[in-house]
Amino acid sequence: MLQALLRYLDTKSDIQRDEMIYFIWDTFDVMVSESAVSRFLRRMSWSRKLVYFIIFMANCQLFKISRSNELRTKDGLQNETKSSGTCGSSSLQGGKQIN
Repeated sequence: MLQALLRYLDTKSDIQRDEMIYFIWDTFDVMVSESAVSRFLRRMSWSRKLVYFIIFMANCQLFKISRSNELRTKDGLQNETKSSGTCGSSSLQGGKQIN
């Protein structure tokens, strides 16, 4: 049951605890308390900060991939180093701002 919850969290990582309780009830027909779910998540080192960080990093990766594909399609052989840096930030190169 707990492994199924972890697999479910891999697909929907930003759900609330009451949705996790509903998932367990709907899947296994077992009612668990919110504190039991909280204890399980704590034991598995699953925190909302960690989830948001993972989502942020995944979005950064997607942003960099789409940005480099966009640059390649615009100018043919564009340098990918222009799109490196912090996710969503702009960098300065040769006095010009590049987004």
